[in-house]
Amino acid sequence: MNKTVLLTRSNGKNTLLAELLAVKTPVKFSLLSRPLLSYRQAVVDASSKYHIVNFDRYDTTIFTSQNAVEFGLSQIEVYWPQWPESMDWLAVGPATVAALERWGVEALSPSQLASSEGLLQLNVLQAPLNSRVLIVRGVGGRELLRDQLLHRGAEVHYLEVYRREPVQYNEGFCALLKGEVAAAVYSVTALLRLVQLIGNEISRFRLVVPSQRIQSVAFESGFDKVDLAASQVDDDMSDALARAIAKGNH
Repeated sequence: MNKTVLLTRSNGKNTLLAELLAVKTPVKFSLLSRPLLSYRQAVVDASSKYHIVNFDRYDTTIFTSQNAVEFGLSQIEVYWPQWPESMDWLAVGPATVAALERWGVEALSPSQLASSEGLLQLNVLQAPLNSRVLIVRGVGGRELLRDQLLHRGAEVHYLEVYRREPVQYNEGFCALLKGEVAAAVYSVTALLRLVQLIGNEISRFRLVVPSQRIQSVAFESGFDKVDLAASQVDDDMSDALARAIAKGNH
């Protein structure tokens, strides 16, 4: 039976993943890149500019995604060509840590759960009484991290630096997806967009996701084959995709 691997990140972010898959997967498959979401810079309003200009007043800065790093630091560096020294930098997972490293920043991240729940288990966030925390993220999203930190006594602010927009497809999204499909999905927002696009063809799909939260939402959305990768870094996602291809929809 034909097998298709669907890569769903925006163009330019799938190259290494595709190369790793070619090495790790002896089974013949078709590879298709069809981004589910696009990202653009959010408007820098007065509130955002205040947080950027006063960046050194924060004790802890948390980045919730690679996009938060790229869109956020590109704005922050305009005012801060050198990063503040006395600040804890936190990242939601290893891919976000790697994105920060490219900017010369060393960050802590959860060792297991790449999520808000994982961040809340870090020692540095256990007793943040009176600490000033900046969460760098996209517009909208979960409130769990902020709410729990407020409950623990921190002063918490958002710096929302990008917007997510669904990619539109004029032709049928599934038209080029042959046979069984193994799809890499990296966020709940992307997952819900995929559900909209594939409609009643959901049974053809086996998903590979990097977090338990996305896996849970996928099951709730009707997928019955959802594999959990060790993390969202390309090496781990390619390992899980290779296994998914070998298993097929069984």
